[in-house]
Amino acid sequence: MVFVQSVLDSSARSAARLIRTGQAQGSGNAQTYFQTALCSGLPSIVSCGSIVYQTRVFPNWGATQTSLNTPPPRDPDTGKVITVGFTAGNCGEIVAVQVMYDYKFFTPLIGSLLGSSSSSSFLTSTVVFQNEPFCGG
Repeated sequence: MVFVQSVLDSSARSAARLIRTGQAQGSGNAQTYFQTALCSGLPSIVSCGSIVYQTRVFPNWGATQTSLNTPPPRDPDTGKVITVGFTAGNCGEIVAVQVMYDYKFFTPLIGSLLGSSSSSSFLTSTVVFQNEPFCGG
């Protein structure tokens, strides 16, 4: 689980850097560019189809902190995360990238040892940054 969290963090940081520097926005399809980079950093034990991500733009650092203190909502029937979508933002804007993965335990005993009644743990990697001034040449 620690290994998966570590590679999730690393992959999220690498893909978020493409947004921060404007490479994703200049690619023609920022979301596809971001997702391809995100998935290429994941190990084979983590399927790209099982990753959920969202990016949001915020007007200031305070609004970012307030919003990120609340976990993303989940569908009450499926338990899946309801995302806000993908927005890469423009130069100078504050962006938050969240990458989430539902890590399934190999045995139910592991969940109980971690104080959970679930057979999985929800891993989240959050990267917050201000886009570089890539506008205007």
